[in-house]
Amino acid sequence: MAFNRDIPEGHNCSQGATLATICSQLDNIQSTIKEIREDQKESIESQKQLAEKVTAMDRDIASRPTATEQRDNIKKVQAHDIYFAIIYTITGILIAILIGLATGVIEKIIGN
Repeated sequence: MAFNRDIPEGHNCSQGATLATICSQLDNIQSTIKEIREDQKESIESQKQLAEKVTAMDRDIASRPTATEQRDNIKKVQAHDIYFAIIYTITGILIAILIGLATGVIEKIIGN
């Protein structure tokens, strides 16, 4: 949208240079406004992208277990570790007894 810099025919005005200056300044203002609008569009797009990233991060954080859930899970794992250690120990003792009975070592120890 350029401003009309032409002075109508038959017009004898000594302000032609002033009008040309004003038109030039209006063109500059117009281009500045256009640049500001483009910058605003870029800024809005950047803000939208940032909001999308934040939303994705919030979803990721929400999908993780809370600290309380993590502590409870660790306690369960520790309880299972103790439980299986007891089972392995008892199983090992039973296997040793069975091997001892099968080979006759236990009978020799008992004295029969």
